[in-house]
Amino acid sequence: MHELLSYFKNLEPELIRWLTDLINTDSPSSQKPELDRLTARLALQFSEYGAAIEIVENREAGNHLIARVIPRDSHRKQILILGHLDTVWEVGECQRRPARIENGKIFGPGSFDMRGGICLMLAVLHYLSTHRDELTRPITLLLDSDEETGSLTSRALIESEALQSETVLVLEPCLPGGA
Repeated sequence: MHELLSYFKNLEPELIRWLTDLINTDSPSSQKPELDRLTARLALQFSEYGAAIEIVENREAGNHLIARVIPRDSHRKQILILGHLDTVWEVGECQRRPARIENGKIFGPGSFDMRGGICLMLAVLHYLSTHRDELTRPITLLLDSDEETGSLTSRALIESEALQSETVLVLEPCLPGGA
């Protein structure tokens, strides 16, 4: 465990850079071009860490992103890590309120919901890119583009991936009490 904690502590400057960059990227639910640009950017980054990428085309909203890391020899069910790309903020919000660090915390549009969770996904893939031989079951990351508007175009995709999974980890944050 100490080795794992040390790995992610050493990754902290990169995590801060990733989170700041994501906070400073607009991706409102209603803006397909911004969502698709973010999808493409994350797809490239995920693939650099060894994930197989699938972009699920969507004409009604932004495209959805699936990244898979499959061990060399495993017949076990996958672990699904779920999150979303869209935010409630309109285009220009990240320019009005860019990411800022105060007292060891990062603030800005989407920092809590859901940019921090996306950074955790990046960190997991970063780790697996150098420790793939430790992987004992497939890992699938699914980022949908319409969670903030009810997941209307992604619901069937989420349900399909969930049915193929042993466990689903939703990196959507919650407040005390589960709200």
